[in-house]
Amino acid sequence: MYRINTETGEVLVPHVFEDGTYGAADPDLGKQRHHIANRVIAASIEELKEYLRRGWPVWMSIRGTRDRRLISKGIVDSDPPQDGPAPGDDQQAKGFAAQPLAQMIERKPVEFVPIAPATKPVAGGVTEYLQIISAMSEAEVVAETDNPRRLLMGTHVYKTKRLDIVYAPFDHMNTRADIVIVGITPGKQQMREAIEEARRAMMLGLSDAEVLARAKVHASFAGTMRTNLVKLMDGVGLNVLLGIASTASLWGGDNHRAHFTSALRYPTFVNGENYSRSPDMNGVPFLFDRSKNWLGEELLLFPDAVIVPMGDMVSEALTRIGRKMDIANDRILAGMPHASGANNGPIAKFLGDAEAEDEWRLRFVGITAKVRSLCG
Repeated sequence: MYRINTETGEVLVPHVFEDGTYGAADPDLGKQRHHIANRVIAASIEELKEYLRRGWPVWMSIRGTRDRRLISKGIVDSDPPQDGPAPGDDQQAKGFAAQPLAQMIERKPVEFVPIAPATKPVAGGVTEYLQIISAMSEAEVVAETDNPRRLLMGTHVYKTKRLDIVYAPFDHMNTRADIVIVGITPGKQQMREAIEEARRAMMLGLSDAEVLARAKVHASFAGTMRTNLVKLMDGVGLNVLLGIASTASLWGGDNHRAHFTSALRYPTFVNGENYSRSPDMNGVPFLFDRSKNWLGEELLLFPDAVIVPMGDMVSEALTRIGRKMDIANDRILAGMPHASGANNGPIAKFLGDAEAEDEWRLRFVGITAKVRSLCG
C-alpha cells in the first residue's frame, strides 16, 4: 500500500515504528487519534489493510524518511512503485490530485496574494480541519457556526462563562504586508464567510495554501465592521501613508498590502455568542496565552509594517506582546475605537462628532499625528 503526492512526486508508505509494527487510528477518538499514544497497533501490512478497508486513517511516512503523518485518503491498496508512479495509475493519481485535501506543501502561490503558512500549525493540523469543512453540507456549515462541535478546538469555563475557541480558516499569512489590522476575534459571520469561501476554493481543486488565502481575504472584517474600519483608517490618513485612494482597496486590488488578523486568531465565543470585550482577554490566561502565542508568532513576520489594533482591549494585548518583542511604539496605532456596528457612537466622536476636548477626539489627533510622522 502506498500514496503518491502527485504535486511533489513523493511516495508515502506505511510507517514502521521502532517495535517493527504499523499503526492505524480509531476515528471515534476525534482529534485525539493523532496522538501516538492512541495508536492502534497493526502487526502486519495485511492487518493494516484491514483497518484501511474499514475507513480508518493509517500512519505513513515519505519513503526513505521518518516524516510520519496520518493519512486517510488517496491510499492505493497494492505494492508501492519502485520509481515514480506505478504504471497504469495515472488516472487514479489525477483523481487524488483533484481532491484539495493533500498535506500542505510549499508551492508557488497564486498571483493575487503571497502565501506563508503559520509556523506553528493548530493542534490536529490545518489539513484535518479542511477535510471536515470540505465534507460539510451547507446546512451543516450553518449548524456548526451556530453550535460548534466538529471544529471545536478548546473549551474553558471562566467564572460562570463558557469560552469556546473554534477553528475557521484564518491561518494565511501575507508576509509582504505594509499594514497589519488586528481585531479581537472573528465572529460567527466571519467564521461562516471563511468556511463558505474555503469550500468554494476547494471545489475548484486549489491547494490548501490557496484555499486559506482566499478564505481569509474574503471573510476578514466582513459586513458593517469593514465599512466602519475603512472610515476610521481613511480618517487618520492611512490611505495617504499607503499611497492609495482609500483603504477599502485593501480588500480588493491592494489586498497584497494588508495582513488581516485578530488578537485571538480563531473564532472565540462566550456562552455560544460572539465575544466582544467581556471577559477581558488580558485577565484570562486561557485567552491571553493563546493570543501571545498566535499573535506573537505573526508579528515576527512583519518587522516594518504599521499595526492597527481595534479597540482598547486589543491595544493593551498588542502593546504587552509588542513590548516583549521590541516593536517600536510608533508602529502601533493604539487607541482607535473598535469598528463594530454596535460602536457607532465612539466611532462618530472619533471622526469629528464631538468637542475638541473629548477623549475620542484627542485620540484622533494623537493617532493622526503619528500617521503623519510615518509619512515623513
